[in-house]
Amino acid sequence: MKCDKTDPLLYLSARVGVLSAALPSWEELMRRPEREEAAPERQDALPLREDAQTGALLESLARGAGRPIVDLFRFPFDCHNAKVLRKGALTGQGAAARELLSPCGSVPEETMREALREESGAKALPAWLRLGIAEARHAWTESRSPQLLDAALDRALYRGMSESALYSGSAAAQEYVRVRIDGVNLQTMLRMQEHAPEAVEELLLEGGTVCVARLLEARAGGALAAVFTAAPLRAAAEQHSVLQAGEAAAAALAQFARRCSAYAFGPEALLAFLLRLELRRRGVRMSAALRKVLPAEEVKKRLEVYDG
Repeated sequence: MKCDKTDPLLYLSARVGVLSAALPSWEELMRRPEREEAAPERQDALPLREDAQTGALLESLARGAGRPIVDLFRFPFDCHNAKVLRKGALTGQGAAARELLSPCGSVPEETMREALREESGAKALPAWLRLGIAEARHAWTESRSPQLLDAALDRALYRGMSESALYSGSAAAQEYVRVRIDGVNLQTMLRMQEHAPEAVEELLLEGGTVCVARLLEARAGGALAAVFTAAPLRAAAEQHSVLQAGEAAAAALAQFARRCSAYAFGPEALLAFLLRLELRRRGVRMSAALRKVLPAEEVKKRLEVYDG
């Protein structure tokens, strides 16, 4: 790919190139015991376990032209924090909920708390999150269902991600969001196989490569696998396996990351690094849990899908 010296992402591309080179290989991660999942000399640059360091890294990468793309990886943490604080307030366990918050989002903790306490405080939030919190309040008032509260915030999250990807002007960023939505929708469809179509529809997300109406039509006709173009998602749909669907969603993202890794500059390079970092962080955490109950080789095999 030819380097355009006027590209506003040029410096950022060079920086993530250095960071990408420092990412430990998947084989290396899987060979290390839990306490050595990131090499000591690399921990400062690539925090695979420390959320505070990851949050600082994302914040530094979000300065300037890269922000709309970096926000694709920060917004999910904002959504998580909103869910944690809202449920903590509803159950009277706000103090305990604080331990579950992540510093990796785009909204500081106190700003989020104020927005959830007072509607006037929501003005400081991104538009998607402000709307999502309002919709979550309404969902809770109408149903008293934590699941529907979460669903309202999830819908807002993916609307926000779609808007940020569109604002970035990057076709790759827009494709990333669609691939991610497809994975979430597949997991929802398989998790709720025994539920009525109306209940399933409430939890499905628009914005993927397959619209919600088509998904429901395929579900009714027993042809869910046929609507997915990504091979891992299609295979999971054929097996009707919820567990396999989660692994397939990760595999589809890993495939996308490998395609983006072919680019040395531009939004694809930034996407590739951020997605590989996210997948490795997920894999490291899952590895630590699985090693307690499974042999090392089986853990390695189970987590191969996270190798982006």
